[in-house]
Amino acid sequence: MARDPGANVEAFEEHLMRRTKIVATIGPATATPSTLRRLLEAGVDVVRLNAAHSDMQTHSNNARLVRELAGELGRSVGVLVDMPGPKIRTGLVAGDEVELEGGQEFVLSGIDDGIGDARHVSTTLPDLAQWARSGDEVYLADGAIVLRVLDAVGRDVRTEVVRGGTLRSRKGMHLPRAEAHVEPFTARDALALEMAIAAKVDFLGLSFVRRAEDVERVRAMLPKRGMRPALVPKIET
Repeated sequence: MARDPGANVEAFEEHLMRRTKIVATIGPATATPSTLRRLLEAGVDVVRLNAAHSDMQTHSNNARLVRELAGELGRSVGVLVDMPGPKIRTGLVAGDEVELEGGQEFVLSGIDDGIGDARHVSTTLPDLAQWARSGDEVYLADGAIVLRVLDAVGRDVRTEVVRGGTLRSRKGMHLPRAEAHVEPFTARDALALEMAIAAKVDFLGLSFVRRAEDVERVRAMLPKRGMRPALVPKIET
C-alpha cells in the first residue's frame, strides 16, 4: 500500500517548531512588563540583551523580569547576553543623528571630545590615527557611509565623505588596518560578563570572534561550578 506523503505533515511541523527558536532583542521600547508578556505569549523562546548598549543594571533588571514573566506563564524562556566585543564605534552625535553629504570634510577623533556633529565625531579607538593612511577608506554606520582618509593630525583623522548618509550615535565603524590590532576582550565585555554570570543567563553571544583563543579566554572566566552559560560565537568578521 502506497504511503500518503502528507500523512505526517502535522507531526513534522510540530517536530520542526520544537527545534526552531524565536530570538527577540529587548530594548527600551520593549522592556515594559506588559510588552514583554505579550512577546512571550506570542512565542518568543530566547530574549537577547545587547550589552553593547544601555547599562548593565538595566540588562540585569530585564533578565530578572523575563524570568518572572516566564514563570507566571509556565514557559521556559532563555536569556542571551550579547557581548559588545571589539567592534569600533563612533561616539555620540547631536540630536542622535546627523547627515553627512558627499564631498564634505569630516573629522574622526581618537579621543572623546564631547558630542559630535555634521563635521566631526569621536570614536572608541584611541590610536585611530596610527592605523589611518591617506587614501584608505573608512566605513561608518556598518558600511552605509564611506569616507576616504585625507591625512592624520595628532589623534584626529581628516576625511572626505565619498558616500553620505545618516550617522547616528554609537554606530559601527570599520577601519581595515586597525581591525587586527583591537583588543578582543574590552573593559565593557568584562562588565557584561560579570553581569551575565550574576544574572545566571543561559547564553553568551561572543561578538566579532576571530580565533579559537577568543572563545577559550571567555570560557576560562566562567565559574568552575554551578550554572555556566553556553557560549555562542558569532562569526562575523
